[in-house]
Amino acid sequence: MRRISRFLQEVDIFAGMSKRNLDRIASLCEELRFAPGKRLGGQHEAGSRLYTVQSGAITVSMGAKV
Repeated sequence: MRRISRFLQEVDIFAGMSKRNLDRIASLCEELRFAPGKRLGGQHEAGSRLYTVQSGAITVSMGAKV
C-alpha cells in the first residue's frame, strides 16, 4: 500500500491531499496489468473504475470500432 500511496502523490488529481487521505485511497486501489490492445471501456458505457497509468500508455479512440 505504501508504494501505491507514493505513486498517487505524483498524480495531478490527488495533488495537495494529505498523506492520511492518500493512504485511505491507496487502500482501495488494486494494481492491474493489461495486455496491449486490451479494451477498458467504451463511449456511452457506464464506468465502474478510475484508472491511473503508472507505466505505458492508453489510446482513446472515437468513432469507428477498433
